Amino acid sequence: MINNDIVRPMRSKQFYFLIQFLMGAALTSNAFASSGGNSSGGGFACIKSQNSVLVDLVAYDPTFQDSAGSPQVKFGNIGEALGYELHSASEFEAYPLAMEKLKQWESNSPFTIGLIEEALQNLKWRITEHALATPDETYSSPAQNLTACQNITPVVTYTNLLGAVTDLNMLNRLGKTSQSALLIHEALRRVQFLYSEGQSTENLQKITATVMLADPASAQTLDSEAYLSGDLLKNAQSKGSIKARRISLFKQACALDSSYSFCSTTIPTDGLLAFQLDNRMFEVLNATCMATTDTNQTTRIDRVAQGVYDLLTDENRAAISANTAPLLEAGVSLSNWQFQISEAAIFDYLETGKAPDHHAKVGIKKAIKTIRALFQN
Repeated sequence: MINNDIVRPMRSKQFYFLIQFLMGAALTSNAFASSGGNSSGGGFACIKSQNSVLVDLVAYDPTFQDSAGSPQVKFGNIGEALGYELHSASEFEAYPLAMEKLKQWESNSPFTIGLIEEALQNLKWRITEHALATPDETYSSPAQNLTACQNITPVVTYTNLLGAVTDLNMLNRLGKTSQSALLIHEALRRVQFLYSEGQSTENLQKITATVMLADPASAQTLDSEAYLSGDLLKNAQSKGSIKARRISLFKQACALDSSYSFCSTTIPTDGLLAFQLDNRMFEVLNATCMATTDTNQTTRIDRVAQGVYDLLTDENRAAISANTAPLLEAGVSLSNWQFQISEAAIFDYLETGKAPDHHAKVGIKKAIKTIRALFQN
């Protein structure tokens, strides 16, 4: 039930103003902040008379005609109160078809498909009923391939901080194949932001269209520089190495003593949570090593602790040199000069009317008021 005393109708010309507020308010003192945090890319619709087609598919095959789409997600009370809602890809009606296509390509291109599937699981979709401004990074296509388009309109604006901010009305206008293709397109955009901005929009669109429309049995592998930039291949492989090292060190540490506090933790795939786990492992191992009198045990603990220290060093180096997980997605708070308010706290307050304490309640109300103001004419 929505807390009615803080809900009133909202209007907006462009949801982009909310994006600017949230991006400007997000904390950036974290080790995972990057210089590319405010850049954006988008998924675009080619508007046709009957239904709309994702530009990626038209650029690949100008004659492609999509079947009728279906409403993708329900826009509920929080969306009506705040102006947007948070969803995961698995909630979309188009998700099963996207996964079916990805599975068909796994044996042909295991590296690329693995990147897409992981990104799709972790990508957050902020759904709004308001129109989007055109993002910085648009689309790539020969002009003659777009002659059937009455208009070209953004469906999604992807940012490093917010994930896929999506115009629900435009999403629902897309055809069935295009709706599934959009999930893959935005997963690839996340891969691009995480590992390499050198990955071109043209290649991103080409991978999306190839997965959705081509036959993997007779097609060239996507795991090549014909589809992925050399920088992306290098950074993604390095990232994969960090994950493998984290899993190995985690297992070694818990084999030494399963009662360590972090041993009951699920290992995060990337982002701030993974970085926090590595810090916790190092702190616990270091403290245990200093308190242990058994020389052999001390040596074993110290060896694992040194491995975790080296891992943290490499993570910090990667965080400085490349884009990493979206800050809000990793749980970093929204902030203003007086308060640090999490997005989850705002959602909880809208649903229950409850806050952890008086100061949090005041901060949440101020944040909601600021967001609301962006929707007023």
